[in-house]
This record gives sequence, C-alpha cells and structure tokens, in this order.
Amino acid sequence: MSETQILLDQLNVTDLNELSTLNELTDPTGIKLILNGTIELLRFGARLYYWILTIRVTLQWFPSVNPYIFPLYMLIYATDFYLEQFTGLVPIILGIDMTTMCAFVCLEWIIRTLDAISFV
Repeated sequence: MSETQILLDQLNVTDLNELSTLNELTDPTGIKLILNGTIELLRFGARLYYWILTIRVTLQWFPSVNPYIFPLYMLIYATDFYLEQFTGLVPIILGIDMTTMCAFVCLEWIIRTLDAISFV
C-alpha cells in the first residue's frame, strides 16, 4: 500500500481505532510517540519548576520564616542557580529588583513554547 493511499484512507476514516492503526503504519518506528513523550515530560518538569520557584519567592515575603531549615533550604538550593542567571540583567528600578520577574517571564516563555510543540 503506497503512502499516498494510506493518507487518503486516514482522511476517510471515522473510527478512532482504525485511525490509530493507520497512524502506526505511517510511523512504524514510534519516533513521534517518543518525541511527544519527551516533550510532555519537559513540559511537566517546567511547570513543576515554575511552582517551586513561586513557593520560594512567596516565602521570601515573610521575614519570620527561616529559609535555612531543611525543607525550605531545598527550595533555595534548587532555584538559586536559575535565578543567578538573571542577576545584573535588568538594573534596579526605584529600589525594586526585577530579576525574579525576568526569571518568571523566561520560564513562562519556555512553558508556552513546549505547549506549542506537537509531533503529529
């Protein structure tokens, strides 16, 4: 069966089981499945890191919380290397350090880019 015939059959198929069978025929090695799984894993990791960064920044607002005890120190250790990449990138404006905001914008851009990637 030629590739053109398979593509024409895909357009005429209404049953989802038949469509998945034909999709396996067009990608017999499963590369698309592996790539989509990898992108999904990266997307999950980026969203998880976003929430870890959010918790770390939120805890800095409370001066009575000691961030150098065991569970909170892990947040600082996990996010310091990422936040250090943005130090000195934007100058302090009116006493407000915009480094964290730049880090969040960059991470959000990465998440949205990963959301847009799909191997069909």
